Amino acid sequence: MIRLSVEYVGFKTVGDHRQYTLRARTAEASRDYLVNIPNALFVAGRAKFQDGPELAYQKLQREMAAHDNEPAHGTFTVTEAEFEAFKEAHRPQARPRRGNSAAAAPGVAPDEPNLVREG
Repeated sequence: MIRLSVEYVGFKTVGDHRQYTLRARTAEASRDYLVNIPNALFVAGRAKFQDGPELAYQKLQREMAAHDNEPAHGTFTVTEAEFEAFKEAHRPQARPRRGNSAAAAPGVAPDEPNLVREG
């Protein structure tokens, strides 16, 4: 089994997209790959700039897996469907509620009665 590591090299803005450079290395060689992400995803606020390297890395992982770690070409573009899948996978999970905590007074356990002293 060939051990492969991927390194984020950087990005630049090229026309209507950001172009991320990733370097795949084995013990014998290294190869640079370019992954394009449309600027429209960032400008519209749908994607955060800090998500770019992860989006690019996941795209390269899929291409490497589909081509036995040797894709024929070295430039890829993140599709709308891939972005939506990324966004869904990174959506914050709702925390499960325990009891009826919304009705309990601060400092009172949800299952305990809420007693008020009048005095």
